Amino acid sequence: MGACVCYWCNQEAVRTVLKQLVSYAVVPSPIKRRVSLAELERGQTMLHWAMVTTTAEETVGIKPVRGETWQPAHSG
Repeated sequence: MGACVCYWCNQEAVRTVLKQLVSYAVVPSPIKRRVSLAELERGQTMLHWAMVTTTAEETVGIKPVRGETWQPAHSG
């Protein structure tokens, strides 16, 4: 007969996992500097561009032209 896997028998394991999750969730952010709205917008634009490009390549089969890569215009 195997070990019981019900919640009540594994309460200590659940408690340990939850304690580790909570300790990880309250770790201070590694980002120590302030970022401008322009930097956040640029990051969002790059993530969107990567998603659209990947979707175009995988779903529709559109491949980028060799030697050409599109980059969003730098605003600044």
